[in-house]
Order: sequence, then structure tokens, then C-alpha cells
Amino acid sequence: MKNDKIVLLFKYRNDFKTIRQLMNWWDPVGLINSGAPEDEYDDVTEQILLELNKGTNQKHLAVFICSIFENDFDFEISAEDANIFVARLKPNPLG
Repeated sequence: MKNDKIVLLFKYRNDFKTIRQLMNWWDPVGLINSGAPEDEYDDVTEQILLELNKGTNQKHLAVFICSIFENDFDFEISAEDANIFVARLKPNPLG
């Protein structure tokens, strides 16, 4: 599984960069604005990229993003904010 992830990230490195830029612009927890490095949300970005690769629809992706921040950052993201972020990902960077 880890090798699949590495291959996927290499194949979609430009998409990863695009999602990273959007995630850092959104900065839902305020970490980037507080001086954190640009790779602070890379684990989230990887998970989003993997979900997009699976073909996850917008509604489920927004719910998935909310759960990531709640579980990994102990930070609640509103469904509305997650939906706005997901809408900005469209068209799907994976094609």
C-alpha cells in the first residue's frame, strides 16, 4: 500500500502541489498564518489526493475532510467551509 501511495504521489505531483496551495490558502486551522511551514497540511493533502483518485464525490469528500481535521487536529471544520474548499478543487485536478 505504501508503494502505491508513493507511485500515486509521483504520478500526480502537480495535482498535489495544486491541492497544497489551495489548502495553505484556506489554512483552516490558522497554522500557515501563524508561521508553520508550507508542508504543514501535507498529510491532509495526500489523503485528499488519494480520495480524489478513488473517485470520491464532492459531498463525501467534504465529510471526509471534516473528519480528518476533527480526528487529526482536534479542530472542527464546518460542512459549509469544507464544501466551499471542495468546490474550489473542481474541476477535479486528476482529470
